[in-house]
Amino acid sequence: MKIKILLITLLLSNFSFAQNKYDFNQFINEGVDYYFAPFKWQSKDFLYLGLTIGATYSAMQLDNSLKEFTQYNRSKNSSIPIIAGRVYGEPLTPIVLSTFFIINGHSNDNTYQKKLGFEIIQSTIYAMATTQIIKTLFGRGRPEFTDDNMSYIGFNFVDDDYFSLPSGHTAIAFALSTVLSQNSNSDVLKVISYLPAILTGYSRVYENRHWISDVVLGGIIGFVTAKYFVTVHEEKNVWVNESPQELFSISIPIR
Repeated sequence: MKIKILLITLLLSNFSFAQNKYDFNQFINEGVDYYFAPFKWQSKDFLYLGLTIGATYSAMQLDNSLKEFTQYNRSKNSSIPIIAGRVYGEPLTPIVLSTFFIINGHSNDNTYQKKLGFEIIQSTIYAMATTQIIKTLFGRGRPEFTDDNMSYIGFNFVDDDYFSLPSGHTAIAFALSTVLSQNSNSDVLKVISYLPAILTGYSRVYENRHWISDVVLGGIIGFVTAKYFVTVHEEKNVWVNESPQELFSISIPIR
């Protein structure tokens, strides 16, 4: 995991956008603001926190029953949709997408694509970091190693068997889907963007890597993280105020 995070960070540092403020300094500064944001919370923000805790706790009441259901109906080999859901939540997916949008955005001088690539990598890294912090603090046992969904050892730094809460794959998937959804002008695409993230969450329960409550909390973290950075960029008017450019235009200069 550390190697993957390092690769993402190095990738980001190689594509700075000083002219549009999509640079490494912005990445770090906004990240610091993200983690210090709770000190500036208003009453509604604490309400959202309470709802998040409530949703996660409520999902815990379904942990064992959903584990029994998925494992009873589980086939020997994972199906293509399950594998696709897992892959969508892998760190490699946002790396590939962000690289594509960043490089193509520069080739076409497309601010929209550069913004999208920056937000994908930014939201993914901070969602991953947040989930890892919580995993370390709680040390919750994965369902494939224990039938006790309340098995916690706390302050676990190395044992992957106790990195269950929250689901990192789901956090990545929802961060990615939220960025894509927020940058879409189509209401249909805004909804469709979340389908692969939902599939990722289900795949983690189906493959017995996470409890459903892990998935719920991971999804919330991914959504909130991406929503935060997209909103910050909109409020700061970071990118040029212009009509959206074509998202998938590709230009390969030949000399």
